[in-house]
Amino acid sequence: MILARLLGHIFGDGTFILKNKNSRLTFRGTKEDLETIQNDLRSLGFNPEKIYIKTSNGVINTIKGKKLKIIGSYPCFEVRSKPLCLLFAALGAPNGDKVKLSYKVPKWIEKAPLHIKREFIASYFGSELTTPTIRKSSKSNFRSLVFKISKIKENKKDGYKFIKSLRNLLNEFNVDISYITEEESNIRKNGQVTLSLASVISNNKSILNLFGKIGYIYSNRKDNVARL
Repeated sequence: MILARLLGHIFGDGTFILKNKNSRLTFRGTKEDLETIQNDLRSLGFNPEKIYIKTSNGVINTIKGKKLKIIGSYPCFEVRSKPLCLLFAALGAPNGDKVKLSYKVPKWIEKAPLHIKREFIASYFGSELTTPTIRKSSKSNFRSLVFKISKIKENKKDGYKFIKSLRNLLNEFNVDISYITEEESNIRKNGQVTLSLASVISNNKSILNLFGKIGYIYSNRKDNVARL
């Protein structure tokens, strides 16, 4: 169960890099949620580094020709362990820049019991799915839930391949993706255009099944709201 939920985070906000001299796993989130991840790693026998605040500065070139300066900071920590990295490589973790990679839900997750599938999905959604909210115009209808993935335009099919594999898992919990939208977002330094693929869950029954049967892992705030 722990491996499935750690893998879900790597597919989301985490980063996995397997190289000869620089193999590492990076985890991102709130301090509280990162402490939960650290406890899971320790239960597997691995010692994570301390949580620190990373500041990033950069410029994003939009499709419309604008330059957006991005300045932000977020808590994170790393685990520099070649054995752990080799383990997650064997488990199907995407190695490197996920925007350029081709990947889908690992086969062992697809064949696993429902409680293992739930761990993977809930952890991924803890990173990527929007927070539950109720429409202002109606106390009985939820706002649609959305998760997005980014792919370079040439690899659009790979993005849909991952969404399809995740959709198959969700259907086992009676949760369906209502529709998918795509739009060009940014231009990378090498000139490649990125697409944002947004999967929307808008059906109330699907949303309630998601809250009741899956929820969020490694996102305590979202999970508390989903329970309410």
